[in-house]
Amino acid sequence: MARPRSTANKASQAETGPQEDAKQEDVLKAGAHLEELRQANEEFNSENERLRAQLAEMEQRMAKNTPVTREQRLETGEHQVGQDGTAAFDGDTLIKPETRTLDDPNLIKKAEILKFMEEPVTVEISEVSDENADHGFIIHVNGKSEPFRQGERKTVKRYFVEGLARAKRTGYKNQLVVDPVTGDQEYEYPSKTGLRYPFSVVHDPNPRGADWLKAVLRQP
Repeated sequence: MARPRSTANKASQAETGPQEDAKQEDVLKAGAHLEELRQANEEFNSENERLRAQLAEMEQRMAKNTPVTREQRLETGEHQVGQDGTAAFDGDTLIKPETRTLDDPNLIKKAEILKFMEEPVTVEISEVSDENADHGFIIHVNGKSEPFRQGERKTVKRYFVEGLARAKRTGYKNQLVVDPVTGDQEYEYPSKTGLRYPFSVVHDPNPRGADWLKAVLRQP
């Protein structure tokens, strides 16, 4: 019984030998093919880099010889032309509309004010104990809106700070006053003005900011 098993093993090994050789040959061919692809890819990348460098050099030469100018179009139809207005007679004198030039001090001052009002200012909305107070509110300035909440700290444009400072309310009370000379009695109604939304300025980078805010608060 031992000899047939040995004969079968030898036959199996004889059949397996050519298969293994074929597999090894296929592996070698695949490896050679991959190596060819790798070399071709390296050659392609090298040629691509060379062409990129050549193109960059050509663009630099062209830029030196022909400076690039970007078109900045300004459509005159979208801007003010002249300074129109309404002329009228005052008696026999024709009063023409007021005209201004760009070097007009009033225009320069207005431009400075607009720039000043665009500056960022950090404020903190005070928390109040009044149950009827608005815990959240919105300040509107020239079509722009900014929401605020009690206890909130945020950085906003200065014109919103002005909106907060101008949101005032005035209350009146009556008190009886007696004239010390005549003894006549009459009522007076003293007023008390305060902010509708009390707040504090936490940070204002402009040294003129404090005086500006005090002036706005003093206004009616």
